Amino acid sequence: AELELIPSLTFRLNGEIIPCKSSGVFSGFSEMPYPAWDLLPLNQYRLPLTDKPYVLIESSRGCPYSCDFCVVPLLHGHKFRERDATILVDEIERTKHELGIEYFYMWGDTVTLNVKSLSRFCDELIERDLGIKWFGNSRADSLTDESFVRRLKLSGCWMLSMGIESESNDLRVSMQKRLEEKKIRTAVDNLRKAGIKSFGFFILGYPGDTPETIE
Repeated sequence: AELELIPSLTFRLNGEIIPCKSSGVFSGFSEMPYPAWDLLPLNQYRLPLTDKPYVLIESSRGCPYSCDFCVVPLLHGHKFRERDATILVDEIERTKHELGIEYFYMWGDTVTLNVKSLSRFCDELIERDLGIKWFGNSRADSLTDESFVRRLKLSGCWMLSMGIESESNDLRVSMQKRLEEKKIRTAVDNLRKAGIKSFGFFILGYPGDTPETIE
């Protein structure tokens, strides 16, 4: 078969990387049916730090940023698409009631990107008082409002991960990671004040890194 004819396939040919050809943006995930979690032995999938079973709730796809190390735009595109807050909480509530799951991974490239819509999600969780815990991926510059971070905590947010990548501002600029040091420190401070665990992603050995910048 001709590899070039296979949609969305990236492959190596004679040492050269042939990138996939875009075939549009899939938006149907927002109307996807409830996952068949009953077909999986969920008790065998345990969350680190808690040793509790958990499931993924897909909240969004796509990222408008262009960090040059990231594959997200290749996989999901730059257009940010979200699922409705009520639908997300409906899925969480059903999963807890039917399967007894209390920990949820809000699966999205940057769950907190749209503060307005995520606030609606938090309000829905707070109103229903389901007694669940959730965590997800974030950006530090979306966590600089202390009142918003407190609302995350009230909704059951237990931990948020952030792509900090490097302590060196020059390296972050080189990565096209548009993120200021002040906002990173503010985000971590806000999470600690609210009692939410902060989880940082770092890249060691990025082009231009030195023992000094790593230190």
